[in-house]
Amino acid sequence: MPELNKAFFALCLLTLLPAAVPAGTPFDPQDPPQGLFSEEWMEIYLLGQKVGYSQLSLRRDGDTIHTETRTRMEVRRGAVPMAFETLEKTTETVDGQPLAFSVEMNMAGQPIVQSGTVEGERLVLTQEQQGRSQSRELAYPQGALMSWGLTRKTLELPLEAGAEFTARLFSPSISTELAPEVSYRVIGQEETLINEKQVSAWRSEMVMQVGQTNIPTAIWTDDDHRVLKTTVNIMGMPMEMRTCTQQEAMEGFAPAEIFENNLIRLNQAIPAGAQEVVYRVTVDGAHPDLMLPASDFQQVERVGVGEFLVTVSRADHTQIPRILPKLDMAVWGEYLEPNLILDSSDEKVVTVAQEAVTDQRPDKVAQADQLRVFVTHYITDKNLSVGFATASEVARDPQGDCSEHAVLLAAVGRVWGIPSRAVAGLVYLPRMRMADGQFAENVMGYHMWTQFYLGGQWVDFDAALDESECSPTRLALMASSLQETSMAELGLELLDLIGQINVEIVSVK
Repeated sequence: MPELNKAFFALCLLTLLPAAVPAGTPFDPQDPPQGLFSEEWMEIYLLGQKVGYSQLSLRRDGDTIHTETRTRMEVRRGAVPMAFETLEKTTETVDGQPLAFSVEMNMAGQPIVQSGTVEGERLVLTQEQQGRSQSRELAYPQGALMSWGLTRKTLELPLEAGAEFTARLFSPSISTELAPEVSYRVIGQEETLINEKQVSAWRSEMVMQVGQTNIPTAIWTDDDHRVLKTTVNIMGMPMEMRTCTQQEAMEGFAPAEIFENNLIRLNQAIPAGAQEVVYRVTVDGAHPDLMLPASDFQQVERVGVGEFLVTVSRADHTQIPRILPKLDMAVWGEYLEPNLILDSSDEKVVTVAQEAVTDQRPDKVAQADQLRVFVTHYITDKNLSVGFATASEVARDPQGDCSEHAVLLAAVGRVWGIPSRAVAGLVYLPRMRMADGQFAENVMGYHMWTQFYLGGQWVDFDAALDESECSPTRLALMASSLQETSMAELGLELLDLIGQINVEIVSVK
């Protein structure tokens, strides 16, 4: 159930990167000195346990400013440790105009590297993994700042109560298409505890608007704008950053468990033979426009702000047309073409797809089922140690959990011309062993599976749980072609829900 980890890491990056930008050694932000002029280290704590660090360095080379932000975090899924790393670099003019960037993200296996140049209103983006690359042009978010631009704006703000600014932040570690709005406001001076010492500091609040959600971060700085501490809630869990030395940053890791903290307890069991389940889903603090995804097998009725009746039905494959009509690639291309995660043109992925299908008649429902059964048994090492791998990585090293099953199944489907997408949501767990050896019963946990477009409808297939005609024990919360490989698409669509969602079973048939 790694999409919870990806959502968690995406939220952390959103709050960590902007909070760390004010630098330590005083300098003129309009004319900083040549060479390396600032380097800051911060420890990251979650649920009171140290889970990582972030390092920011600033260097001037002529008329350009180079920033480098390195972040490492370690958490646990049960007893299994998970590590996440990013290295983000930006090149900007001294006055904060964006020029170029690169970001290397490693959640498991080979890192995904993205680089780009900003040319006026255009962003030329290149994505690389395992020696393969893809390039495309996007519109650069108008007026969006990168790391140094936001640093400069923060340092130019007077430290006086009420001083404020608003900007848009472009952070390629999060997304190459989104630029969240950031508002920054100085609250005033106060006494606060930092590294077990009571100090006087300036308190500010930074609010980042991501989609329909506002994420407030409290920031304490000294008189030179040096960040001393930040606090924020991530998926209902308190997270804190503290200034430290490099040596302190590298020591004393105690990965926090995040999966069990976000299990959702149900009011009753779901029998194995259920054909239809009606769920009442409520989301605390929901945006008035929040809506859950609907499909032929998941009907959604909005009964109030943040309150839904969701009817999930078991799929009957005998009622699905067997032949796939010709599809318009302008509409369906993103669900049929390879991308960096669903790399369906990879030689090994193609071989796996060909081995999976024994009946090559134009019966796409039968092909989808054969692919699902093959992937279920092909991934022989079922474990939680893989953060997120591409389809080609799974094809070569068949191990992992739900996301590895989901991406490989989606990719081999595309080899056979079946539109596919990955779905993230909740799945019913009748009994689950916790890290302390105790058992939780009748809960829902975060999960990922695959949907194929068959007979004019999106149909669930779950290779991880060995189901083709899927039982009504899944609640889809987001679906993606995975064309956009940033953290945003994999995690941020869950932002309004994780840590805030409650589920009650209304009826079972």
